[in-house]
Amino acid sequence: MNQQTNDHAPTVEVLGEELGEFFAPVSSDMIDRLIGQYQAMRRKIQETVDLVMGEGRQDAIGYCLEGNMPDLSRYGGKSLERLLNPEGAYKALDADFWQRALNLTDILEVMPAKRRNDWAEQIRRFDTPAFEESTVRATLESLLAQRPAFFAERVDGVFRVLSGVHKTNKTVGFSKRMIVGCMLDDMQHPSSRMANYLNDLRAVVARFMHRDEPSHNTTYCDLYRLRERLGVWHSLDGNALRVRLYKKGTCHIEVAPDIAWRLNRVLASLYPEAIPSEFRTQPAPGPKPKHFDLMTRPLPFAVLSALRDCRPHDDWTELTVCATDKHTCQEVERVLESLGGVRTQTRRYAFDYNVQEAINHVILSGVIPDQRSHQYYPTPEHIAEAAVAAAEIAPGEDVLEPSAGQGHLACLLPQERTTCVEVAALHCQVLRAQGFEVVEGDFLEWAKSAPRFDKVVMNPPYQGGRHQAHLDAAAKLVAPGGRLVAILPATVSSHPSRALSDWEVEISTPYTGDFKGTSISVVILTATKPAETSRKAA
Repeated sequence: MNQQTNDHAPTVEVLGEELGEFFAPVSSDMIDRLIGQYQAMRRKIQETVDLVMGEGRQDAIGYCLEGNMPDLSRYGGKSLERLLNPEGAYKALDADFWQRALNLTDILEVMPAKRRNDWAEQIRRFDTPAFEESTVRATLESLLAQRPAFFAERVDGVFRVLSGVHKTNKTVGFSKRMIVGCMLDDMQHPSSRMANYLNDLRAVVARFMHRDEPSHNTTYCDLYRLRERLGVWHSLDGNALRVRLYKKGTCHIEVAPDIAWRLNRVLASLYPEAIPSEFRTQPAPGPKPKHFDLMTRPLPFAVLSALRDCRPHDDWTELTVCATDKHTCQEVERVLESLGGVRTQTRRYAFDYNVQEAINHVILSGVIPDQRSHQYYPTPEHIAEAAVAAAEIAPGEDVLEPSAGQGHLACLLPQERTTCVEVAALHCQVLRAQGFEVVEGDFLEWAKSAPRFDKVVMNPPYQGGRHQAHLDAAAKLVAPGGRLVAILPATVSSHPSRALSDWEVEISTPYTGDFKGTSISVVILTATKPAETSRKAA
């Protein structure tokens, strides 16, 4: 095969022993079996040609062609010879078995887009060498030996297409931001060529994260979703990457620090003198940008692809799962249930809001908020109704719902006068789709400069005493004479918050075992703030 070479091809040793785990060997027995299959099929082709072209049969087959395939028989008696030319059949056979041989390894998955396209073109045109054992073994051995170089070329591919008109682009390694042009064409359609480079980068990152790789068209499809919200940062692949797309086709790319230094280490194998050591050294422990808090277990790309293939009904308030693989189907259904979907038929889920944006968010980010880390336990309906009733919300009163989740409490509050605060971006998409005013961020930070509300209804996170901090912060946002209702661990009955020391406080009897996924007992705390309070208490 005519493949490009690299004078600076790195070795596994240069890239580090860790790359060894990325590449699977190919069994010699599998090649032997493939060669045997090829030779058997080649004999069958020759036997078929000899049988059809034998004495007296050529004229009979000619009539069959003339009566059934007029277009093919327009050249007369020569058409059968052209159809059964063994040399053409052998070329097609060679191309098919070269494809099979490549599929025995992970070579096509590791190859950068340009090399992969070159192979595909030669196979499509039947322009491959004869499928002989010595050639096959030598070619596969050579390609397997080049896998580290292919790995590095995929990383390097992004730098080869960096925009030359943006001075912020740096050639010393993955840093804060890179800018690529022409990601969209003049008609605002994604460029498949440019998408391939970004897809290669995502594939390398996936290997670093020990997850499956995206299929070749994943990024091309994702760009259509990114195009719907131009000029906005979108997190990809468990927050390993962030991208922002503009109408003119410019694409800004940021890489998480935990990933960037490993990519730079790979680049250094190609350009040893060009990548400074500080760019390829693991960053010291310390605070990291919040938007690059890596999710360690993003969803498999097969699941994300199946989500993309779900069939929407009724303005995206119903979805049908189309996945055929049982395990993938179960994972997709779990995601839909986490978004509030209710099964109405086999593989069909109904939502009480337009779920399109939430689905798009999951497909791009690759994750759903982890229940334990986000302390997300949806409020049971009967507890939510009791909490809202205790708030006694009057017409015209402004309401706050901190830690709003997906709106199990908020859906019972007056929508036009309710402000929701939620830290999980996916949950924010769900809340917005339901029509709520949403503040995306950490409630404790937001509360430091937030306005006051007549009523606050909340079900805060509990782990590590977080409910106490959320309760204290919420108390400061209640207007004089207002009311705070909070669903809290039953243990607060013995020590209510100091922030509520001069409030009128009532605590309900405990609810036990009502929250799915946890056996915790909770109470509903209802606290009314004095109509007149000192500046300090306020």
